Formats: sequence, C-alpha cells, structure tokens
Amino acid sequence: MSELLPPGVEFVQMMSSNDFLYASIYNVVETLIVAIILVILVVYFFLQDFKSTLIPSIAIIVSLVGTFACLVAAGFSINILTLFALVLAIGTVVDDAIVVVEAVQEKFDSGYTSPYLATKDALSDVTMAVISCTCVFMAVFIPVTFMGGTSGIFYTQFGITMATSVGLSMICALVLYPALCAIMMKPSDGNKSPKSFNGRVRAAYNASFNATMNKYKKGVMFAIHHRWMVWASLIISVVLLVFFMKTTKTGLVPQEDQGTLMVNISTAPGSTLVETTKVMEKVKEILKNTPEIENYSATSGYGISPVRVLRMHHVSST
Repeated sequence: MSELLPPGVEFVQMMSSNDFLYASIYNVVETLIVAIILVILVVYFFLQDFKSTLIPSIAIIVSLVGTFACLVAAGFSINILTLFALVLAIGTVVDDAIVVVEAVQEKFDSGYTSPYLATKDALSDVTMAVISCTCVFMAVFIPVTFMGGTSGIFYTQFGITMATSVGLSMICALVLYPALCAIMMKPSDGNKSPKSFNGRVRAAYNASFNATMNKYKKGVMFAIHHRWMVWASLIISVVLLVFFMKTTKTGLVPQEDQGTLMVNISTAPGSTLVETTKVMEKVKEILKNTPEIENYSATSGYGISPVRVLRMHHVSST
C-alpha cells in the first residue's frame, strides 16, 4: 500500500511491542554468550588444562541443545523467560561435568594409568552424589510448574527450562562425560614445561590462590578471636532482612519501559470541539519541539478524549 501513497505520505507504526521484545531478547542472548565465555574461562583457570576444560564446555552445548528440543516438545517458545532460565542454568549444567572430570583427575593423581579404569572407578564414586544433587535442584523448580493463575503462566516455562537443563546435564554426566574422559584425559607425565601457556597459567593461578588463601585465613582467625563482632553482624543482618522484606515494594512482573506514552488531555466542562482543537495545537507544538519524541498522533473528542500515543527515542544517561 505504501507504493500507492502520494509523495510525502508514509505509514508510521505508532505502537509495536516487537521492538521492545526483540531488544530484550537480544540483551538476554548477549548475556547468554557472555555467561558461556565466563564459565569456560573460570573452569579453565581452575582445571588448568585445555582437554579437561573442553569437557565442561561440551556439557553446556549438549545441555542447551537438549533443552531447546524439550521446549519444542512442550510447546514453549524462545522468549525472555526461557532465555533467562538458560542464563541461570549455564553455571549449573557444568557442575556435573566438573565433578566427573575432577574425580577422574583424582584417580590419575592417586596412581591410575589407564583412563578407562580411572573413569570407571571415579564414576562409581560420584554417581550417587550427582544423582542426589540434581534431584534436589530439580525439586526446587518442578513445583513451580504446578502454580496456577497468572503467576503459573509466567513461571511454568522458567521452572521447566531450569529443571530440564539440569536433568539433561545429569544424564550426560552418567553417559557422555565418562566416555569423553576415557577418550580425552590422560595421566600427567610430570614433565610439563613451566614456560608453556598452561604452565604460566598454573603458576599465576597458584600464586594468586595462595595470596588469597592467606588473606582468607587471617580474616577467619580475626573472626574467631572477635566472636562478638560475628554475632552482632548476624543480628544486624537479620534485622535489616526483616525490615527490607516488609518495606520493599512487590509486584507480579517488573515494569518495563517500552518507549510509548499515552497522554489524556481534558479541557474545561462545556468546551467545544473547536476550543479543544486549539489546545491540541498548542500541545502539538510542544511535542514537535521535543527531540526525544519520534512520532505522535492526536485525536480530539474520542473516548477518553483526546488520547495521544507518543513514540519515544531511548536516551541513554551517564
């Protein structure tokens, strides 16, 4: 239809929730990518080995892909709630993989030379721990799916996404990760060069860890020698917790700025449509000179007359 309009006339979309939703999803996806990168870096600095880090990295990908498949089967879509659940689940789905990898590494350190035997014995040690921890975690989110009303509509997808991703990570920890450990992990030969990248990372990490541990020990000893400060801090924290729980505002969902304003202008009772139009013209001049307003429309004498819909630019403040 735009091709049939005369020159200088165009269609303008005054209200669109798509722009807000796409911007929100883009921010969540960006956070998702950053979270994956941070998790991989943290795992590498603690495990200090590329192959050992690769296994938890694969855990993230497998769990996310499996979660998407379950969302499709459940009839859910990729929205803000499901993506937010995935952001939180990333730090959790790697836990099972890290437990398996560290258990295998502990067997190597104790003298195992066969990756197969080390993985087999390590898995027999941590199987019940992985299953029990995962079931406890899922028990927190599964009851959310039974909530009714508006809250249930909002949080059912969130709870199912969290529980599904963690459940898949448990299955992978019992099936996929042991196979990867048996294939990729090998006992250390003890001849790693300190000048290599892994050697430098290990040296830097150990130095930082020891320095932090010494400060932590000093803090613990200070708390032990000054127990009254610990009890006083606990009491103050409980009092502040109760105070903020009672005074903090509550709501079902947070208020979001979608860049749209609806303004109602009421003239004096008995005013004619001509007088109302004059007032509207004055308001138009104000709107026209406001740089943050992208588009606006005005209607006189309609419903809650008149109603204005303003399309606002988002202005960043520093």
